[in-house]
Amino acid sequence: MSDVLNNEEINAITSESATDASLKSYDFSSQEKITRGRYPTLDIIYERFIRTFKISLVSFLHTDMVVEIENIFACKFIEYQQTLSNPIALNFLNIQPLKGVGLITVDFELLYHLVETYFGGGLSINKNTLREFTPFENRMNTLLLNKFIEHLTQAWAPVVALDFKFKNLETNPMLTTQYAPNEMMLLTCFKLKWSAGEGKVHFILPYNIFEPIKSVIGTGLKSEKEDLNHNWQKSITKELLTVEVEVGVIPATATINVKDLSMIKIGDIIPISMNENCIVTLNDIPVYTAKFGEFNGKYGIKIKDMVSNQG
Repeated sequence: MSDVLNNEEINAITSESATDASLKSYDFSSQEKITRGRYPTLDIIYERFIRTFKISLVSFLHTDMVVEIENIFACKFIEYQQTLSNPIALNFLNIQPLKGVGLITVDFELLYHLVETYFGGGLSINKNTLREFTPFENRMNTLLLNKFIEHLTQAWAPVVALDFKFKNLETNPMLTTQYAPNEMMLLTCFKLKWSAGEGKVHFILPYNIFEPIKSVIGTGLKSEKEDLNHNWQKSITKELLTVEVEVGVIPATATINVKDLSMIKIGDIIPISMNENCIVTLNDIPVYTAKFGEFNGKYGIKIKDMVSNQG
């Protein structure tokens, strides 16, 4: 069979009969462009993740910690691969129902300091980077990974339900074959810092994973912010309605000079004149004008106007 198309075959390809309304055009250059634009919804997801993940780590290590996003950027996998040290914990994940493999990278320094903090410090651990992970470091990687996945799943849930499942661990970045060298990746760098050490965790997703959920992420941002605002509004309103306010009444006032004031003693009488209207205060702040009277056999006041409405 000839590898060259004849005129009949070329006409068949370019004819109108080859056009299908169900086909969609695809911009092959859009992958890098959209990725580097950063989905705003991802910021909300990761902010929620950081809050709960930090609480979990503080409870686990019994020390105060700072967890923050250092950077979010796009790059080709080979560019990222060349920045990695050996050994390093490359935790590959299956992400259902999406097709593709995610990656959580935990650097060696972080695992080393976490192990020392967990055991109270003073451990004799070989810090030489050209070695295999110790059983303690492998166990710490598993514990950290489980917490990361748990809170990441919770953070994604309001937008789209994702199930992150551990696939396999690789410690030598040069032996990784999960991704094509030029595959575009979205990399989120989380920095963990506490008094005894610091380190980084990278969460990496191939861009093609986002294809099925791009529209969900786009619409999820608006609804998520609206839900957050609505929930906060209801919560604050409920709390405000239960606040107790002290109501006071100023029936009359009098003016005297400092000399007379200094001579006042118990039993002295200060003349005053009752005004037709009195001032009602809320927590000592004048708010209303009112009129004295009786109601159901008891003294009372009738609100007439706001103080601010008086000339």
